[in-house]
Amino acid sequence: STFRAILRACVFAVLPFLVWSYATVPLTFGYPGYYGVFYNANGLAMCCIVMSVSALLLAQTAVQERARARAVFYGAMAVLSGATLALTLSRSALLSYIGALVIVVPAMLLRTSRRPRRVLALTAVCVLALSAMGVYVTQLKFRQVAQDDWETALYNYEHYDAPIIVDPPEERKMTLDDLTSDRYGIWKMALQNLTLTGHESSVVEEWAAWDGGARRFNAHNSFIAIAYQNGWPAGLFMLCYVALSTYRAARYYWLHRHKSPLYMAPLAFSVVFIMESLFEAVYAPFSVVGCAYLLVQGVLLRADLSDDGAEVAE
Repeated sequence: STFRAILRACVFAVLPFLVWSYATVPLTFGYPGYYGVFYNANGLAMCCIVMSVSALLLAQTAVQERARARAVFYGAMAVLSGATLALTLSRSALLSYIGALVIVVPAMLLRTSRRPRRVLALTAVCVLALSAMGVYVTQLKFRQVAQDDWETALYNYEHYDAPIIVDPPEERKMTLDDLTSDRYGIWKMALQNLTLTGHESSVVEEWAAWDGGARRFNAHNSFIAIAYQNGWPAGLFMLCYVALSTYRAARYYWLHRHKSPLYMAPLAFSVVFIMESLFEAVYAPFSVVGCAYLLVQGVLLRADLSDDGAEVAE
């Protein structure tokens, strides 16, 4: 009942904002991505991935319980949020969604499927399709950034006689910074400046200074962000905790896999948290990903994971 309540909350907390977005902000197809009434495309995408994964678990549960109306509704919510995620063109969320699907979908369907090869084949097709979309989005963003940088360089040359130090768009080659939207540079700078007790601000000041101070970003990686702001021991502790909790989440689902898909919730949110944490600082409770992850941690602290709490309810 707790998992059901959390998953429903994840769906219905995001749904009004999706409806509001579609009602008030015209759809856009292409760079820089649709973000509706959210502060940016990544913010909307993170909400969508939590909503979609939650809806998938609830839909599978409704199918098992033979509640057709609920199954159709939550299935539609999963499709709606998944399609919205695609419109955001958020590569970090898309990669996280792929990771979640690889774990969640086969684990749910293989519980009852008599044709496991078909399930795995269908999952592989979905992953390949989403991966192809990720490659397309990466190329799209790279071409747009290359064009913007070239036009800025020309403007500075014509008005301020500044030297042109970037290649024309047709000659520019993709680097790790291009591939990660400058995240590689931020990660490298943050790791080079780790201390025992951390820094006063979450902004990677060394990278901001190197970049001219205009863009004051955090580490865009949960584990590096914690290590940078709170000291490298804190980052190491967080890494160990997430690894242990994910192992226990997998074991918890395995012990209860024949009962209900709802027992997948801790593992599903752990996968989403890990994948999204690689590219965004989502460890804080006010992040929808971090909030969903933290909400399901309590059950993993039990000494006996085989206990599902039924006798307490009785």
